[in-house]
Amino acid sequence: MIHGIPEIAAYFIAALAGGIISVAIIRKDLRGERTWKILQDSLILIIIALIILVIGALIEVYITPQLF
Repeated sequence: MIHGIPEIAAYFIAALAGGIISVAIIRKDLRGERTWKILQDSLILIIIALIILVIGALIEVYITPQLF
């Protein structure tokens, strides 16, 4: 269960990135100058989420079996 903490954090961060994009679509901000900034911020959050998810997977494979 130790690997669950980083996995849940990664899912929340990815959901936050999706929320940023959806709010931008609703407000129609994806047509102006701020388009690339919004997409760049969302992409950075998705990359962070993927890194945390890989760390959680490594914990699940290598550390959790040694504890149980």
